[in-house]
Parts: sequence; structure tokens; C-alpha cells
Amino acid sequence: MGPLSRRVAVAILAGALGCDPGGPVPDAAVPADAAADGPSDAGSLDAAGGLDGSPGVDAGGDSGDAALATDASPGEDGGGLPVECEQADDFAIPADPEGLVTGAGTAARTGGFVVAWTMVDGIESFIRARLLDDCGVPEGGEIAVDVSGLVVGTPVVTAVGGTDDFAIAWSREDGDGDGAGVVFQRFGSDGSASGDEAVANDVTFDDQIASSAVALPSGFALAWTDFSAGVLVRPDAVMASFDETGEPTSGEFAVSPVQDGSQELPLLAALGDGGLLAAWTDGGWTPLARRRDAVGGWTDAAALQIAELDAHAVATGAAADGSSLAVGLTRFDADDAGDAEIALVTADGDVVSLISIAAVAGVAERGVQVAGLPGGGWLVAWTDDSERGAPLAEDASGTTVRGAKVDSEGTPLGASFVIPTTIDFDQELAAAAAGEGGTLLVWTDASRAGGDRDGGLRARLVPDELGR
Repeated sequence: MGPLSRRVAVAILAGALGCDPGGPVPDAAVPADAAADGPSDAGSLDAAGGLDGSPGVDAGGDSGDAALATDASPGEDGGGLPVECEQADDFAIPADPEGLVTGAGTAARTGGFVVAWTMVDGIESFIRARLLDDCGVPEGGEIAVDVSGLVVGTPVVTAVGGTDDFAIAWSREDGDGDGAGVVFQRFGSDGSASGDEAVANDVTFDDQIASSAVALPSGFALAWTDFSAGVLVRPDAVMASFDETGEPTSGEFAVSPVQDGSQELPLLAALGDGGLLAAWTDGGWTPLARRRDAVGGWTDAAALQIAELDAHAVATGAAADGSSLAVGLTRFDADDAGDAEIALVTADGDVVSLISIAAVAGVAERGVQVAGLPGGGWLVAWTDDSERGAPLAEDASGTTVRGAKVDSEGTPLGASFVIPTTIDFDQELAAAAAGEGGTLLVWTDASRAGGDRDGGLRARLVPDELGR
């Protein structure tokens, strides 16, 4: 499918953790640390200052700075991240608040993450991007990726295997000389353009709309839906691979072994052996998948059926060790509003389980994203409308983004939780990327403009070892 300042203001961190934003949290009148705030510091009490001493380590096992009172909740990250990353607030990604953000893509990069988004201003659409550090905090200004005003759809982002570069791909009217074509641009780790913009698709008739990108051991691959198929009688779901410099290594080719009928939204995920999984949805609303090996041949002659009818494949993710994959699904057979599910697929192509993640009758749970966790298991996130208007809900203002963790077999690891800290009006999950110490979740946010959908884009890092 893809950073170096790590400083977050203490006020933001403390506020995100339920601590006094004015500074360190006092131990009140209790003269013993364990009695006052055992979860935050196993060290000695500084009686004169009324603050935690610095010698202690968080009782929950994490590496927080007790003097800043940023470890109020035990076990936030298991010690794997610097204290600045521990459950900070979400962040606005665009530096320029003008315009409507309609979608986004993200990927891990050397030093953190990159987020790219489509911004609509009047009748024109543009692609912008921004770098984020390891904690998911924006750094530097916006990158003007496409200023033509002719952008179609949503950008996709990936690291470029074998380099520190990343690539952004998107669709643009007249990008290939006829209708919308898929174009891409490589960037260095500092966000500077590397090489020239290039066209990905070979067939240029009608529209080609980018849908996925993934890093290969050397280079990257892109996938798109080809809308010329209805006239030219050719596959709808196609992909192509490129080397480290952006030169084609394959030319475009069909994802599905069946070259008639509709195939939509091809999605790519990398396997640990250098191969990949391609997933898509056919015209009968059946999610399908197929494995491709490291040398460019299809492992599966026939497509793997991921689930029964009335489901859309909406995301793919790889386990941290590349040994298995997950396909995020929105199912409609039991609930017209949509239910969130994942299918787990082994590297051998076995669909081992189909797991319901969220299925409240009559409300929408959709747009599933999935990321592998170190040591096995998955973080699953989705757009959730189940608590709209509920008086005791954590976010009752509209749709929100929820997350849940499951083990390698799909068994839930605790209850689901709300990701955004900015929760007014609607938040719609757009993208996810697994980084060094956590998963970055990115969503469109309607709170900025009073809920009139002239909204922005926000993101938050969910640490891998977040205790829930």
C-alpha cells in the first residue's frame, strides 16, 4: 500500500491524557506516590514540589516521563515509543484550512509518515501532501503535488522499496491525453520531488481511476479501475509495477483471471516473501483475491472467494511479519446500512476466518482499514454511526472513527474505542498506515466548518501497544 522533530506541547499531551494542561500533576495531599498516582510513577514523591520524582518507571510498563505526568494511564505503549507519542491529541493535517477535503491516502516513510489528500476549491480539485514525524505530528508545510485543478478521485501513497523515497499516485483529467489517467510522482524522504511526473496506465481510452499502491522489495506497484472496459471489452481491475526510479517493469495487466464482467477497486498488500495479494469486488458484489509471487507470476490460477455475496472489499493489510493478510469488508447482506468485517487470509491462500468487527443493526459501520501489529494480530478501524445522538456516548455528534484490536486469529483484544479527540459533527475514516511504533489513522473531519461538510483532515497515531 506509506518522518525529525518529535516534540509535542506538554499542554496537548497532558490534555489528551486527562491531565492538567497547565503542567505536572500534583500528588495532592497524599504523601506516598503509590497512594497518590500509582499508575503514573513507581518512583519517589517530591514532597517539596508536590510532584512525581523522576527516578521511577511507569507501573504499567511504559517509558513515560513521570515529571510531566504524561503516563496517567498504565500500559499506554509498553515502552516502545517516546513519551511524546503516547496518546497525543489528533492533529489537523492541512496547513491551509481553505477548501473541502474529499479523501486521502497515507503510507509510512523513512522517519515517519506521508499523507496526501484531494482538496476541492469551487469546481477545481488539487492534490496536496504533508510529512508527519514518527508520532504522527505534521512537520513542514504542505507539498503542492498537483495544481492543475483537474484531479479526479483520491490519491494513493506508498514507500518505494529499496530507497528512502515515497510515491504518490492519483487520477487527473487529460493526464494521459484521453479522459482521466493515472499519474504518479516520486519524492525524496524530505518531500522534494524526485524525477518527473509519469503516466502509469498503458490504455488511455476513457477513465482510469487510481485505487491502491504498495511497496515492493525494489520499487512499487499501482492498481486502478479502468472504465474503458465497457467499450473495449477488457479487464476493469488492472495493475502495473515500477522500479526504484519509476520505470515500468511490467506494463499494465489484469488482476482478475476472468476478463469479462465488472471488477472494481483493486487493492494491493505486500507479502513477506516479496509477493503480494490483490483483492477486488466483482459485479455481483463478491470480494475476491489473488496472490502474485515475487518474480511476477500469479500463484492462483483462479480467484479466491473472500466472502459471500453482498460485500465490498475496501482495504487490505499485511501482518507485521508478512505471513498473513487481512481484507477489510463492508457487508450488506444482513444490514443494508453496512457492517464492518475482516477476512484473514494465509500466505498459502487459505481464507481461515471471517470476523465480524461491528454489526449494530440499522446503522452504518463501513470503510474498514486494517494494519498488522508486531507479534501478530491486527488493528482494525472503521467509520461508525452507531452512537449518533446517544446521551452517554463518547461521541454522539455524528459518525466517528472507532478502532479495535484482534489477535492473529481474529479474537477481540478488549473493547473498541473512539480514535478522534476532535469529535464535533462527522468524522469519516480515509486511510491507515502501519509505522515503526504505531498505526496512523487519517480521517476527513467536518468539525472545522460547523458540520457543513466544508471540512478538513485530521490524523492520530495509535501506538502498537496501546492498552485497552
